[in-house]
Amino acid sequence: MLALQIAIPILFFLLGLILGKLLNRKPHCAGKLIIDEKGETERWSFMLDDDVDSVKEQKVIFLEIDRRA
Repeated sequence: MLALQIAIPILFFLLGLILGKLLNRKPHCAGKLIIDEKGETERWSFMLDDDVDSVKEQKVIFLEIDRRA
């Protein structure tokens, strides 16, 4: 009986861990944010890999950050 009381919470924990990994996947990146710190001023620019028409309709997009020092 004690073994069952220990095994059930462990199984629920493992099931939650597996479901968390499956559901929390990395979001799709639409492009890159480039931060150039080489000169006196910091310069920010971004490049889109996705089509502009599909990005215009979204409220939020994810960008990879590329720092250049």
